[in-house]
Amino acid sequence: MEMFSRFAGCSGFFLDPDRFARSFYAPEPFGHHLRPSKALLSAVYLSSVALSGDVTLTTHEPIFLSRALYYASQAPSCTHPSSVKHALQAEILIANYFFLRGHILEGKSHICTAMLIATVHRAHKICRISNLEGVGVIEQWERVKGFWLAYFFDKLWSIAGCLPSTSPDGFTEETRIDAPWPLEPPQFKNVSIFLDVSIFRRPTLMNLVQIQPEQEVRGYDTINRFLANPAASFAEEDVSTCTMACKAVILFDRAHSFGLSWTAGLTFQSAVTGRDTYRFLFAPFTLATSDETRAGLRIELAVMRQATQAFKDTIAPLAVGANIQDPLVTIHMMILLASIRLDVSPTWTKNSVENALAAVALVDDTSFEYIGNVNPILGFLLTAVGQVLVDELIRIRGLASKLEEDTEQEAKMKNATDRLTIALRACGAECPYICE
Repeated sequence: MEMFSRFAGCSGFFLDPDRFARSFYAPEPFGHHLRPSKALLSAVYLSSVALSGDVTLTTHEPIFLSRALYYASQAPSCTHPSSVKHALQAEILIANYFFLRGHILEGKSHICTAMLIATVHRAHKICRISNLEGVGVIEQWERVKGFWLAYFFDKLWSIAGCLPSTSPDGFTEETRIDAPWPLEPPQFKNVSIFLDVSIFRRPTLMNLVQIQPEQEVRGYDTINRFLANPAASFAEEDVSTCTMACKAVILFDRAHSFGLSWTAGLTFQSAVTGRDTYRFLFAPFTLATSDETRAGLRIELAVMRQATQAFKDTIAPLAVGANIQDPLVTIHMMILLASIRLDVSPTWTKNSVENALAAVALVDDTSFEYIGNVNPILGFLLTAVGQVLVDELIRIRGLASKLEEDTEQEAKMKNATDRLTIALRACGAECPYICE
C-alpha cells in the first residue's frame, strides 16, 4: 500500500485516498463490503507489484495478473455496494499496468471497458449534488474524475496506437459530455456543482445515488464550452492537473485528426451554426475534393490554431529541474505536438521545427535523477518530436546546394536529435514500451 500510494497518481487512481486507505486497512475479510471490492484490491496489488521494482515481488507478477483479470471479469456480478465505481477503477489500473509493460492492445482493451462502464452508468452526465453533503459529495466527484481519467487514457492511447476511440462523440444529446471538469481529492469537499437547471430529465438510476428529476441536468456541454474559449477557464481558481491534462488531450486529439484529414483529403462538415461556433470540432469526416478541402478547412484551421495557442499561453510553465515524471511535462508535450499537427502546410514547416526544438528544450530542463515507473506515453510523444527533427534533417541533407544557414540548421537538428535520443534511452531503461 505504501508503494502504491507513491505512484497512485501516475496509474490513474481517482478514489479519495483517505477513504480508500481506511477501507483497505479494515479488519474485515477479502470481499467484505467494508473493504474495497475483490476486483479493485486485486488490481491494486498488481499495480503495487509492478511499481515496486522488487525482484522478490515481480517474480510473482503473473499470479497477481491472473487474479486481477479474473476478478475484473467477475465485477459485473459483484454485490459490493460500490461495485461499479470500483470496477471502473480496477479497469483503469489494469490498463495502465499493460501500458507500462508495453502491451498496448491489451491496455487499450481495458480502457475501452472502463469507458463503457463510465458511459453506461452515465458518468459523462452531470447530477446536481449541491444538496448532498459529506460522503455523497466525495463519491460524486470520484465518479466525475473516474470518467475523465478514462476519457484521457482512451483518447491519448488511441492516438499513440492508431486505434479507434470509445469515448462519447457528442454527435447526439445522449453522448454529449456534460460532466464538470475533475478536481483533485483535497478539493472534493470544498466545491459543489452549480449548473443551469432550466432543463430537467426523467429520474435515472445512476452509478452511486438515486437521482431525483430535479437533480439531473443537461446543457453543460463541457468540451464545446472549453473549445469556445480555452483561456477563460483558467480564470478559475484551483484548476487541477487532471483538468489540464484532459483539456490538453482534447486539443491534441482534434489537432491530430485535423492533420490526418488534411493529408487524406477529407473535410469537416459543420453540424450546427450560430452560437455553437466550435461544434465543427466534433463533426464527422466526409470525403471531399482537394479544392473543397483547402477552402473548407481554412477557417477551421485558423480556429484550431487559435484555441491551441490560447491554451498554451495559459498553462503553468514547467519549473527548471522538474522530474521527467511531472504531469506538466506530458501536458506541455501534448500541446507542442498539437501545434505541430496543425502545421499542415509546407509554408508552416518552420513552425513545426521550432515547436519540436521547444519540446527538446523542455526535456533538457527536466531531471532524470529518479525515473522509476516513467509514464509510457512519453515514449510516443518524444518519438513524434524526434520524427519532426529527423524529417528536417533529411530535407536539409537532400538540398542540391547548401547555404551557410542550412549548414547551421543541420548541426542544430543533429544536436537536438542526439539530446532527444539520450532522453529516450534514459526513459527506456525503466519502461519496456519506450525501450521498444
